Amino acid sequence: VNGLVDRVARSFDAAGAAVQAALSDASATIRHINGADVVKFSVKCEEGRILEYRADLKIAFGIAAGSCWERTRRPASPAGQVTAVR
Repeated sequence: VNGLVDRVARSFDAAGAAVQAALSDASATIRHINGADVVKFSVKCEEGRILEYRADLKIAFGIAAGSCWERTRRPASPAGQVTAVR
């Protein structure tokens, strides 16, 4: 069984660093992260210069059968995944 969480992160250095920041934030409280989809990249600009990079991710993680997530989850989405939004 897989779960999904949404994360938005930013970096002042690069888009890839924003993705890593989202994954690092999620891994602080979620175990067994096994993938991520970058839903959107965006930048904050001023006078034509990039001030910050932003990344919106959907992060997938494994859930052990019989866990409290499994027992209390809502009915599965069409893709068969549990969705949790922080």
